[in-house]
Parts: sequence; C-alpha cells; structure tokens
Amino acid sequence: EAVAGSDSLKEAICGDETGTVIVSLRNEAHAEICTVGASIRVQNATVRMVKGHIRLVADKWAAFKPAAEPLDVTVKEDNDISATEYE
Repeated sequence: EAVAGSDSLKEAICGDETGTVIVSLRNEAHAEICTVGASIRVQNATVRMVKGHIRLVADKWAAFKPAAEPLDVTVKEDNDISATEYE
C-alpha cells in the first residue's frame, strides 16, 4: 500500500516461519512482486527505525526478486516485529 505523504514509497507486510515485518519499497517493480502468497528473495536490504518501529528497506541496492522456487511455509503472523515500538 502507498505511504501517506510520499508519491513513491510503498509498504508491504512480508513474513516467513519466524514472523512478519513491514517492508518499505521504493521501486514500483518491487511493489508489483508483493502479492499474497508470493515467495520473494531479498538480499542486501537494510533495517531502519521509523518512529521507533523496525522496517526492512528494499532500496536501489537491494535484490528484491521472486524466489526461484515457491516456498512452502506457514507464516507466523503472531510475531510482527514491526509492531513493537523501540526507544
């Protein structure tokens, strides 16, 4: 979904068997990859704090692509690390 106050920034919730995190996407092509149930390969992304919450940022240096093979995992939705506020 689009982030209020920004024309190009979008966010998606991504997860695996350990938990979920909000991913900040600066590229429209990255946002198009993020569909429900998609398997995504993320490399060289950075972690940033946004108003005390963790965000995984896929910027221009990150590799953000569909996975070579679909993953069969059950996402642990009750462990949202972006929901925790840090000081």
